[in-house]
Parts: sequence; structure tokens; C-alpha cells
Amino acid sequence: MKRLLIGILVILCVSIIIFLIMQAMPGDPVDLMTDVRTSAAKIAELKEKWGLDKPVIVQIFIGFPTSSAETSEPQFPPSSLSPIW
Repeated sequence: MKRLLIGILVILCVSIIIFLIMQAMPGDPVDLMTDVRTSAAKIAELKEKWGLDKPVIVQIFIGFPTSSAETSEPQFPPSSLSPIW
């Protein structure tokens, strides 16, 4: 039982550390994923939908219960994404 609790604590700490490192990186995830032709309203909608308009501490706690493949997938067509190369 002790190993299970330590394992859960380690996963939680590593997740928070990775999240904070991602927050420290320059740029906004939505701006990096969308094209320059994407409207400001659509960008604001995506930020609100993904909770990126909230403070970092709130993002940590809303991210854990909602971190599933369904909520993390972008809900806009791939054609609106800019290529990464």
C-alpha cells in the first residue's frame, strides 16, 4: 500500500513539474497551433474552452480531472493548423 501511495505521489509531482515547464516556455499553445488567418474570436473561444484564460494554479487543478483524449484533441479542422516545418 505504501508503494502505491508513493507511486501516485511521484506521478502527481512529475505531472505538475512538466506542466510548469510547459507554462514557462515562450508562446501561447493556441497561437502556435492555429494559422495566422484564424480569427481572434476563434482563438479566444479555444482559450476559454481549454481553460487557458484562467490563472496557472487554476489550470493545474482543472487539468487533472479533464485530462482525457476526448478533451485534449483540438476541435477544429486540421486545415486551420499551420504546418510545423
